[in-house]
Amino acid sequence: MPPATAVTLLAALAVGAAMVPVVRAYPGPEAALIVGSAALGVVAVGLVLGGWFNVRGLAPVGTLLTFALLTTSVVAEAPRDLRYGSVEWRPADGTRISDEYKVGVGSARLDLSGTRFSPGQRVTVSVQVTMGELKVTVPRAARVELDARVALGDLKVDGHTVAGPGARATEVLEPEDSGRAAAPVIELRVRGRIGHVEVTRA
Repeated sequence: MPPATAVTLLAALAVGAAMVPVVRAYPGPEAALIVGSAALGVVAVGLVLGGWFNVRGLAPVGTLLTFALLTTSVVAEAPRDLRYGSVEWRPADGTRISDEYKVGVGSARLDLSGTRFSPGQRVTVSVQVTMGELKVTVPRAARVELDARVALGDLKVDGHTVAGPGARATEVLEPEDSGRAAAPVIELRVRGRIGHVEVTRA
């Protein structure tokens, strides 16, 4: 490792360590953001000076720090009332469906395939994941008015995948049993920050 690279990395560690006493009053994610940003700033200076000095190997470090800060910022911005880990919701009756389902970091599944709906019943459902995997299953006999968006990740709707930053799908899934009168209507709003989101019918 070139001496200039070693000095830059040691300086980044020293600056990060020096920030620890300063951020003790902040919550965990915010404190990590402040410490990480200070260290990343030192690495960025090292990358700029790389044109004049023999500084190599800092790009991977900067990339890792940037990804870590991005992940931490998502967690820091998440509402405090979110659930974490593996979560599954299976409402039995259409009248018992919550307006909003949220999970912070982890995997979540909302299964409406077995939910009993009244003919012509209309429900509005919002499902959100901050970081992780989210799967929503809707009944084939219902009309689904879908508005789904993923900031960073991929979105799969009824077998079709949209990938990349800002993936979104706004469409109507018509009931497969067209002969049934007054099919229930599900107005479905799905949001994901980072991860995989999938909407299927069953």
